[in-house]
Amino acid sequence: MAPGLTLQAGYVALLVVGLLIIRKLLKQKSIYRLPPGPKPLPVIGNVLDLPPKAVPEFKHWFKHKDTYGPISSITVMGLPMIIFHDKEAAHSVMGKRAQKTSARPQLNFATLCGVENFLITHQYNDKYRKHRKLVHQKIGTKGLSAGFQPIQEKEALQFVLQTFNDPDNMMVYLKTKGPDPLVELIEHAMDNLSLAFVPLSWAIDAVPAIEYLPDWFPGTSYRKTARTWKATNEAAAELPYAFVKRQMALKAHQPSYVSDLLQQTMSQKGNNVDLDPIDEEAIKWTA
Repeated sequence: MAPGLTLQAGYVALLVVGLLIIRKLLKQKSIYRLPPGPKPLPVIGNVLDLPPKAVPEFKHWFKHKDTYGPISSITVMGLPMIIFHDKEAAHSVMGKRAQKTSARPQLNFATLCGVENFLITHQYNDKYRKHRKLVHQKIGTKGLSAGFQPIQEKEALQFVLQTFNDPDNMMVYLKTKGPDPLVELIEHAMDNLSLAFVPLSWAIDAVPAIEYLPDWFPGTSYRKTARTWKATNEAAAELPYAFVKRQMALKAHQPSYVSDLLQQTMSQKGNNVDLDPIDEEAIKWTA
């Protein structure tokens, strides 16, 4: 396609998407009564009420607590956001009414990154209940978690000694005894997870309609980032799991969350090493 035609097609696509967004936002009305908050502007909503980059979020929202009370709300590009300013209010809504309010936020960019496999992002469904049950079976009570105390005490002593001899590298020793590719990989995955869930920081969350634009169109670079982060997230689950399975095959493994669950599951299936894919996925991603 000639450059001139490509540019014209891009402008037409941008115009169509813009008109669709405006039409949707103008027609969109909440079926729920939202908590009090600043009056939104047409189309963009409360974009101007979001925290400036130089101001910590908690300080910015203090003004809302003084003006609107323990719970406030804003709407950005048609997306309502509820802000809790009070611990008791948060517990009342998210704790006592958890059956109705326990759903996790679903952000388009986070979904593209594959974070829906992590336990903390599950919706309240059968998959969540199965994964949570596995975690509870191994570390869900004080008695069960006490089984990890010997290794925790050993690592704590090692950390104290390392920090005493080299205090400048204390933060390094908090993570691992030395360079560890698996620890670094999981750190990257956790950093990506945190960034993926920052509200409206990604174009696809602010303007969902750009999902239908071609990859060459300006504003779609988030897709490349999402593919990279998804690969990192999958590696953070696959590689440690594969390492434990390999150690178990060599009879060289240490007691751990994964090895205990694998042994338990295999014993229930007649020591069959070929696990059900659902069981394997649950062990892998809850670890």
